[in-house]
Amino acid sequence: MLNPIGDRWPADWQTDDPELFLAYCRNHPQLTIFVDESGDVFEHYRSHLNWLATRGRHWGHACFFIAQRAAQIPKTVRDNCTTLYLFASSRSDADVHAEEWNRPELRAAPELPRGHFFRTGRFEAVEYGIIHFRTASVRLRPIKSGKVPGA
Repeated sequence: MLNPIGDRWPADWQTDDPELFLAYCRNHPQLTIFVDESGDVFEHYRSHLNWLATRGRHWGHACFFIAQRAAQIPKTVRDNCTTLYLFASSRSDADVHAEEWNRPELRAAPELPRGHFFRTGRFEAVEYGIIHFRTASVRLRPIKSGKVPGA
């Protein structure tokens, strides 16, 4: 877990140092990797972090990039992602995701209530999800006939 602002996560290993994080990832195969505040990290370490998305799979890594906006994550990295979890976002960011994932339903993201999200994969239908933060439970259901529940 790389968290540049130092928040504690329930992770086996965590640091706020991008260089230490990258060295760890290169020396330990088959990690589930989370990069929080990805926009900040990519701003300063873009050339070093791109390999997580473009070549990390060769180490067996599963990478999760958490950011406030689509534009904060380089397009090459976004294009290498296989799953998208999209919470409420700006109209322009929703349009970027709808275009890149070829899923017009994602354009409804600005209307999503707190804790509601869309989940989709490159070759999967869009699902509508709700996360209950107090219980950490998640419920997913398919979107039928282009209708977005709750939005």
